[in-house]
Amino acid sequence: DGNMTESHFTSEVGGNGSFNSSTFPVGDTATRQQQVGLLSFDTSAIPVGSTITSAELRLFCTSIVSFPSSLGALNIDMRNPYIFPTSYRYGAQDVVEASDFQAWSHFLSVGQITLPARNQFTAWTPLDAKGLLAINRGGITQMKLRFTNPDDGDLLTDSIAFAASDYGATSS
Repeated sequence: DGNMTESHFTSEVGGNGSFNSSTFPVGDTATRQQQVGLLSFDTSAIPVGSTITSAELRLFCTSIVSFPSSLGALNIDMRNPYIFPTSYRYGAQDVVEASDFQAWSHFLSVGQITLPARNQFTAWTPLDAKGLLAINRGGITQMKLRFTNPDDGDLLTDSIAFAASDYGATSS
């Protein structure tokens, strides 16, 4: 799990990617760059050929900066894992890369996260029928989180941060 930040305002190209933090922000920066989240799930335990009847995404909010609601809906986009062997992922690798930012999704808005009013709160949404089809049975499933509006033009950072999959992990 991690995020990609746009290289420059309106470039629509990733400038950097981060996958080694316990949290990841989604929103915009004070320099009007988009921040997009990327989630990866090991769904290899789901048997190939099985039918998935429901699924939901749950995200734990760790912080809210300014007014991310000014960016519109927080959408979940997904790739089609069945076109060719690596079509489940956004980039050349399973980890977050800057180029994942501009990689396109096959299925847009398979769910919309309702923004929590405060941090330390779990936000969730069910996946729609397209999202259920995009779950990679027998492999890895990736999802991209993005706001409808890439930037609200206020020159303030407007973002919401969520816990990454290893949130709360401790080391000795």
